[in-house]
Amino acid sequence: MTEKEAKAYLRDHIVFMPRHLKQCRDDNGYSEYQSLKGNQRCGCPYAGCGPFPGEGYKRRSTGSTSLEKAEKIVLKWLITGDSRSRDEVARLLLTPQKTTWVRFEMPIGMKLIPTMNRKAR
Repeated sequence: MTEKEAKAYLRDHIVFMPRHLKQCRDDNGYSEYQSLKGNQRCGCPYAGCGPFPGEGYKRRSTGSTSLEKAEKIVLKWLITGDSRSRDEVARLLLTPQKTTWVRFEMPIGMKLIPTMNRKAR
């Protein structure tokens, strides 16, 4: 999809709504995808809601609390044809990488002190 087509599709088919987190729902009495009226604001991330090409109707979280950034993210998804790109980046970042071990020698009589369970002073 070209950028021009993606912008038209975004304008005509995708609606942006905040996905209220549990704390926001409890504190403010909002439902999960309730639109805010007037000057109401919260810090919850926006979700692009609508029929994504090839996927059907979806509510895809953009992970952004800014409406302008959320629109740019969904525009990128429409241009590339991949609305899972944000999830893929997160998966790659959270996947454990290969660990490299370094061997070194210590003088005789020195002890290794584990640092994982020590309390900070």
